[in-house]
Amino acid sequence: MPRQKFEELLTSLPDGFVDHCHRDVDAEKLVEAMFGKVE
Repeated sequence: MPRQKFEELLTSLPDGFVDHCHRDVDAEKLVEAMFGKVE
């Protein structure tokens, strides 16, 4: 995806959506650290 298209997509997302995605990733990393990777 070209950078311009990506930036247009980011600006069209609702406020806080990117932060929400970051929190989801952080939570997954925490669970993986505690319980190991689940296949």
